[in-house]
Amino acid sequence: MSLILLLVCAQFIVFSGKNIAIYFQVPELIIGLTLIALGTSIPELAVAITSAIKKQHEMVVGNIIGSNIFNTVAVLAIPGLISPVRVQEEITTDYITMLGLTILLYLFFLTDFFSDKKDTMSRLEGFVLIMILSIYILELIVKNLNETRAFAGRLAHCCTSLQSTFVIYLIGELGAGKTALAQGFIQYFGFERVKSPTYSLVESYQNDTINIHHMDCYRLNEPEELEYIGIRDYLSPGHLQLIEWPELGKGVIAEADISITLSGDGNQRKIDVQTHTVAGNQVIRCATT
Repeated sequence: MSLILLLVCAQFIVFSGKNIAIYFQVPELIIGLTLIALGTSIPELAVAITSAIKKQHEMVVGNIIGSNIFNTVAVLAIPGLISPVRVQEEITTDYITMLGLTILLYLFFLTDFFSDKKDTMSRLEGFVLIMILSIYILELIVKNLNETRAFAGRLAHCCTSLQSTFVIYLIGELGAGKTALAQGFIQYFGFERVKSPTYSLVESYQNDTINIHHMDCYRLNEPEELEYIGIRDYLSPGHLQLIEWPELGKGVIAEADISITLSGDGNQRKIDVQTHTVAGNQVIRCATT
């Protein structure tokens, strides 16, 4: 019964992590390295804290070392026996971080650099390790978002003088950064609060400079549902459409001037751009020069 409950909870964690990645538009690997890693490590943390309070220091160290050996050998190897696990080249930095923290932990145990005696993990050493982990997670998230939004700002700048309807397709897997790019694009025009249209299908933003319609077709049952929200009204001159999951609205949504494909599950995002019209070619030429 406990094993079944554990499997159900594990499935819930994976499902929740995927939905968080969708909402915040961060790569699923980052969710795995942060939120899911924290959630799955809580049992070890509870054992370690309880053992430390009871002065059972061998249990603290043995729990962590044994858990990490098992995670490396079994948790990664067994899924590989069931189905090949594809490893992204971009996570090299994460390997180095993991190796560096392991070596640092080993040095803390062997020396008395931050503690009164060897073979002891002091409060200061624990604080140093936590600070390194916090900086690593923050840098991982900020780097991904900043790169995407920097391109979004350049793209938006080059769309300021458009007079005709302009359509941009945003293509990519869950958490690839489509909404982050759209948010950066919209915020360039002075809209501070930009909501994801995942549940509302469309969010519109108008001011004296621009008319933007941000659409997300992910939850469409049929493309014809877009007719109910008056999608054809968005084709007026000067209106700009940002469309996520355009393949799900095929046949109803307007043809694209630009298609932007985002990919990458690790420390870097890859942005590939394809132009379909003369106007699209001019905008991309402006954004990339």
